[in-house]
Amino acid sequence: MADKYFSPEEYRIHRPNKQGTGCASSFQMTMIKTSYRDVSVFLTMAPQTGTDDAGNNKFGWKDAERRLIMKLNMNDLGDLLSVLDGVKPKVGPAKTGSGLFHQSAKGNSVLCFESVKSKDGDLLYKMALSVKRDEDVKKFMQYLSVGDGAILKELFKMAIMAQFKWNLVDEPRV
Repeated sequence: MADKYFSPEEYRIHRPNKQGTGCASSFQMTMIKTSYRDVSVFLTMAPQTGTDDAGNNKFGWKDAERRLIMKLNMNDLGDLLSVLDGVKPKVGPAKTGSGLFHQSAKGNSVLCFESVKSKDGDLLYKMALSVKRDEDVKKFMQYLSVGDGAILKELFKMAIMAQFKWNLVDEPRV
């Protein structure tokens, strides 16, 4: 069976600042179907890189040396949903809350995601992605609004439903 690839539009969250040290994040669901279905959500974080001629903030989406990418699997999505649903305060093991840890031959990635309160007492989500390759460590952090969290909940639920075909209740099961 030939590979089939599907990827809907990504969801981007931009958080520039006046100092030029802000960042943006992108959540992209992908589905690759060969003899089985593999649905993932890729988190990409990119630094603020200045402004364009119109004064709009720019981000280093295409700069492979500066952007960070982490592939989130079904367990990761479930853990993130448990924070977004208010079941637990942060992702990762309950005892340490050390984040979602991925190891590869090239290095490791850690995603920290937690619910926090703003100075005004409003609910926010703090997200930090750290990637280590050899001895080089890069990290981005941004705060997400409750509205961002609501959209991410839908994206994560859609990815889980697509992985297990739960959205295809009328399709005959063989």
